[in-house]
Amino acid sequence: MASTGPVPATPADTEQTSVSTWQVEVPDGDALHESWAQAMKKALQKCNEEYGGPQNYLANRFAERHECVSWLEYLLHVVPKSCNNFCFKQDGGGVLPQDLGKAMPLLMHPAVFSFDLRSSVKGPSENDTVTALADEILKDGFVTAGDPILVTLSDLRVEKPDEDSSNSQKQSELISVPWESPGVRPFSVGYYKGRTRVMTMMTLLSLARDNSMDNFAEAAWGQTVHPQLLETMRAIWVQPIQCVSKREEMLGNFKLSVRGSIRKAPNVITWVTSIANLKLHEPALDVAELIRDNNRRSSKQGQLVGAKAQSVKHIMEQFDPRALKAIISYTVQVGHDKTPWSDDSLSSKKVLPGFQRPGSSCCVMMKLPESVSLQNAFIVRRQMAMSSAVPLSMRKKMDKKETENIAEEAAFVVAVTAEVQNAMPVSDAVLAAEWVDKYVEGDSGVLLEVQSAILQRNCKHVSELGTIQQIMNCHAGNAPVTSSSATTHMVQLESESFQLVMKQLAYDCQALRVARSKKNTWESTVYHAKLQFRVQAYQESCKAAKHFLDSNCHIFNYSKPEMMANSILAYCTDTTQKFKLDKTASASLFFLNWSAPCTIKKGAKSAQLASCQAVLASSENNIGIMLQPEFTYKKNQLWMLENAHAKDLASHGISLDKGWILMFKEKVDQRDNLRPLNYRGRVLEGAIARVAPKDNIWKNAAILKEGRTEPATQVSSKELVFIETADESAEVALAADDSVQGGKKVEQIGACACTKILSGMLDDLQLAGRAGVFIIDAHMNVGNMFDAFTAIRSKYNFPIFYIGASDDENCVSWFFETKQDALARLHMSGDLTVPGFTKAPAECPDDLLEKEPALPPLNLMTPTKCLYPKVPANVIKEWSTHPTHGQEFRDYLDSLIAEFGPCPEEAEPKPDGGKTDENKTGGTAGASGTGTGDGKSKTVVPKRRISGSGLPDSKRRKVAGDKVTTIESVGRESVLVEAPMINVKATGVSLVLKAGGRGYVFNGGSSETVLKAGTILCGYGKGKFRFANKDGQPAGDPAAEVQFHLKGPEDLVLHNGQLLTLGQVIEAQRSKVPVIKIAYHKLTDAPKDGMPGNFTLELSQSVWYSPEKGAAVQGAGNESGEPDAKRNSESPTTGQMTAARLLPNSSWDSGCVRILFTVKWLATGLWPVRAHPVLIQDCDLPPGRALVLN
Repeated sequence: MASTGPVPATPADTEQTSVSTWQVEVPDGDALHESWAQAMKKALQKCNEEYGGPQNYLANRFAERHECVSWLEYLLHVVPKSCNNFCFKQDGGGVLPQDLGKAMPLLMHPAVFSFDLRSSVKGPSENDTVTALADEILKDGFVTAGDPILVTLSDLRVEKPDEDSSNSQKQSELISVPWESPGVRPFSVGYYKGRTRVMTMMTLLSLARDNSMDNFAEAAWGQTVHPQLLETMRAIWVQPIQCVSKREEMLGNFKLSVRGSIRKAPNVITWVTSIANLKLHEPALDVAELIRDNNRRSSKQGQLVGAKAQSVKHIMEQFDPRALKAIISYTVQVGHDKTPWSDDSLSSKKVLPGFQRPGSSCCVMMKLPESVSLQNAFIVRRQMAMSSAVPLSMRKKMDKKETENIAEEAAFVVAVTAEVQNAMPVSDAVLAAEWVDKYVEGDSGVLLEVQSAILQRNCKHVSELGTIQQIMNCHAGNAPVTSSSATTHMVQLESESFQLVMKQLAYDCQALRVARSKKNTWESTVYHAKLQFRVQAYQESCKAAKHFLDSNCHIFNYSKPEMMANSILAYCTDTTQKFKLDKTASASLFFLNWSAPCTIKKGAKSAQLASCQAVLASSENNIGIMLQPEFTYKKNQLWMLENAHAKDLASHGISLDKGWILMFKEKVDQRDNLRPLNYRGRVLEGAIARVAPKDNIWKNAAILKEGRTEPATQVSSKELVFIETADESAEVALAADDSVQGGKKVEQIGACACTKILSGMLDDLQLAGRAGVFIIDAHMNVGNMFDAFTAIRSKYNFPIFYIGASDDENCVSWFFETKQDALARLHMSGDLTVPGFTKAPAECPDDLLEKEPALPPLNLMTPTKCLYPKVPANVIKEWSTHPTHGQEFRDYLDSLIAEFGPCPEEAEPKPDGGKTDENKTGGTAGASGTGTGDGKSKTVVPKRRISGSGLPDSKRRKVAGDKVTTIESVGRESVLVEAPMINVKATGVSLVLKAGGRGYVFNGGSSETVLKAGTILCGYGKGKFRFANKDGQPAGDPAAEVQFHLKGPEDLVLHNGQLLTLGQVIEAQRSKVPVIKIAYHKLTDAPKDGMPGNFTLELSQSVWYSPEKGAAVQGAGNESGEPDAKRNSESPTTGQMTAARLLPNSSWDSGCVRILFTVKWLATGLWPVRAHPVLIQDCDLPPGRALVLN
């Protein structure tokens, strides 16, 4: 018998086993309680797994009469009846549910609570609820004060129901413990609400008793393990409820279940089990009236309507009892939220037995009996197997469509099972093991057969299924063999062998079709799961970037000079108060970039002077640094400009006595004569020194001590940034000039140079107390100083804040958009840390991705990487030349090629360029690739020409033969322009445009010329982008202007000098930034089979590339059509640069030529650069030949 409590030790025992003798370390009380609680949790978990919950455990544990008596004795020992003022009276029977707040709760002894299955109308509790309640009990005890147990004073007893409970003499014999409370008998109190709480507590007590862990009152070392448990067990507060009927009890329970954090509103399974329990008490129960009664008295959350009501009806009326039992068991085990059954799926008529599905009259599905209850069991088992294969944390409800698909599969499995047993005597056990169980467990072969048959709707007989055919073959009797049939004709044998091969190939081909479809779906799912993960990570990083900007930066634009100074001083004051900084100890560094004053408006210059004066005057800790003018458009005016700026600064009370130099290592481009290697600068201080030099906090700054910065790396021309707008002028096509020139180029010193400046000022800065530094960028431009601020701020132990100002509203908008994106990328890569925001993993974890579908077993075909149905070479060799079946076999091979295309492995060129064994000897031969065989003439294999196009092989095309003709047949009459093509390496190649909208490429050289796809034929000259039909702008002119309108991933563009599809450009960028933007377009993902990255584009604004009107077309002929010597003398390239405007745009749209845009990734997305006619097909142009362009 289990222990009934701690036994006091005798003095002798204490002397023999004293703690000092054994030198046992007394454990800490919290550690002892924690270890005891963990052991109890493990015991409860094992109990739930073995019995399915506390109710079943207690009913089984105390099923015998003597066990009940022993349990009663134990409870009376742990909680004596005299330890509290327990109520054992049964007067009145309790209060009505609506009067709960008007009656005082009562104290009841633990021994009066029933563990009988009939103690409550509600069904079994879910294990997650039991676990949550157990955690509360093991931590705080069985707390009922403020939340009493709602009980019913029922007639339940410890005796069996078939015994005579009227015999009081017999009752006293059954319970051998004195019980002087005739009002309430032991184990007789039922539950209105709170059964799970009480039974969880009783289960924990029983488990502790059975496992000798019931020393929760006092441990062996004299310390308490869980004193709260014993205290709360001796003060269990209850409220007796008086119910008119069991129906009222159930509905009241459901109404209360809607409330509370651990309690759960009744779900479909709770309704089903509770109604079943209620029918034991009310056999003639009207379920519809019960539901209407519940809906009248319940809130919307507790009502049973819609799909939920339909689900209850379906389960109770048409579900197989085995299916219902499995559903209840699985729900108790994992909790309703983790089960695969949703209200919508259970309410569907398609999951019910007998539902007639569409199909041919000879399909196996049409032979399904109208009432096959076994179908529900198969559906439930299949759903449980699929759900169990997923980790518990990732389990979710199956949607209606998925459940209906499984129901259709289960109906097919049932139909096949019945058909097989009608055809031959196959036992249920064999079919269950070889067919049903394999389907339920998700065997790939059986699933493929089932899904293929349902998809094709062509399964006329069960023998067409491979698995069923094997079962039937094993159980089919052998036919008697006569002596006359012993010899089989060879022709018949070959015919049967061929038919077998064809059926195997047909099966393999169908299996690969299904596998390809599943793989395409899987690839699309995985692609978008990864993309969505990266998009969410990017969005979180954008939030982190915005938080960084809001917390550490102040970016603003101003229209009046005084606005700039006021905004700077106000932000400094607010920030010092917000972060509780010492205003007198904080400092500001004012940065003036006047290296190119021509880029600064007069009003902006006045605002910067006023702001600098105000900042320097506000504190003796503030200082400024300035870059002196290094560029002016007026020759020999630089010194005068420097002198004028110095006077302006001096007139505002700013001292310029100290100078410094911004040093660069070397020129990145020797042709660059604009930017010097040494930028001169001045230190800006207040005219009146209020602090002694030895007390200046900037005294140790390297720039002030050494007069220079560390050498920085100069920004290359291609890394220069410009603020893009819709009216940004496009550069001349084929020009090599940089897009950022003049003062814009000089003033972009780069983030590296700004980092050297900040390091030269902030290193060794002497700050006292809780102080911070404000970096004020008066002319922030493209944000070089901001980039340096984000790069170095983390290396200092004092807070640094950035203030950026601009008089251009567009510049501020561009700054916010681009810098937030840049900060988000830094956060995603882990280079920027923002408090409160964690960095997401670089890639989506594998456990969140759907697993790749397994390849089904095949008979003959050997699938390639792309699941191409490749017929083995030995099969082709055997049957392709067969005298009888060869033609049929070859037709089948042709049908495969027609459906799937040529085998990819055969279509791909060999790595060695297709060289044969004869090539390896180093020989050469004719272009035909054949020699004379004498060993002297050598084989020549043409070199594989690598196209300048970046298009995939499937999209590359060659110019048609009729597009190439002789130059003589074209002639040179009516020539508008003949310009050499400077972008083609071969000499003698020229672009010829003639009257009538005709264009040609002449090869006047002596060798063959290769014109690669992506070659720019000519340009439009200078041009710009403009909005059409906006703010009075005229509509676009398709004949002379080009609209920037992209339609989808198949559109061709030029990017980084290569001809690519837009899909290729987007996919490459998505590996860097998951969120893609295209100028003037809205992008929407639209995945397709085999194209997971597919998308659609919608034009948001009408933007046209417009060549400048009135510009001369260089290189054109004179009025008589002859070349103009004066024009041709200027430049050999200008003709090709401007020739596109001589022909209408429609003339440039042909099979081999198209007007395309060069595009470029900028900080705000993909932007157009310029438009030009481009060759989109490869062409081999022999000497003396002309390519007809239109």
